[in-house]
Amino acid sequence: MRKILTFLLTIITLACYSQGTTVTVGGLSGASVANADSLGNQAPAFYLGRVNHAGLDSTNDIAGFQDSVTTNTNVTANTTHRSSDGSNHTFIDQDVTIGSSPIYNNLTVDTIFSGTDTIIISEAAINQRSHADLHASDSSVVLTMTQNNYAHITNASNTLLTSGHIKNITAGGDSLITGIAGLYRVDVHLSINGNANDIYEGVIAIDNVINNEHKVTRKTSNNDVGDMSFSGLYDFTASQSVKMMLRNTANNNNATIVNACLVLNRIDK
Repeated sequence: MRKILTFLLTIITLACYSQGTTVTVGGLSGASVANADSLGNQAPAFYLGRVNHAGLDSTNDIAGFQDSVTTNTNVTANTTHRSSDGSNHTFIDQDVTIGSSPIYNNLTVDTIFSGTDTIIISEAAINQRSHADLHASDSSVVLTMTQNNYAHITNASNTLLTSGHIKNITAGGDSLITGIAGLYRVDVHLSINGNANDIYEGVIAIDNVINNEHKVTRKTSNNDVGDMSFSGLYDFTASQSVKMMLRNTANNNNATIVNACLVLNRIDK
């Protein structure tokens, strides 16, 4: 019986070939089978055509595709990670090489490890730094005093102070105007010349409103040039003006402004 079945299967197979029935071998058929046989150890053309990446691999083989990936010239943009799509990307044990003239837009750096090439990006905003100062030296401007009333430390044309080191802050009218909201350190240094028993108080005004959180007080002797200085932390919104103010709480005696300095430095968001 087994011999009879074998004989019948042989007859059926021969009949299929004689009738032009297509026989498939490993996903190939017809001429592709012969093509596979003639290529020896190479991949058949049926698969070589699928190596070609968007028609950019000129040699149309495995070596050509590998060269395209290595040189990164003939591979379309969706194959290589050239830019961020906004999602998070994790790199493990890989170096990130930065060009000679990098541009950082809103990049934040939390920690830079000294002596290594490692940084942690998260908190302190590089492009959010904000600082400025106003200063005057060896001045002889007389500030008119009315007892207990604050006067702006300036001259008649509001040009007593010179600005410097400005970033994201505007200077004008002997005032500083914030450009970015945040926590600022404010430093005030004053040297004034008063009369005997004058009592002066120095503060800042924020948007023309007196803020005496860090007020400093000094009692002068006749023609004594001394120092009145204070520092403090303030939460500012954008576009707030800051200026130095002075008043005499003892009488109406005027004060001579000898040296003055106002510094704003944004230290946190």
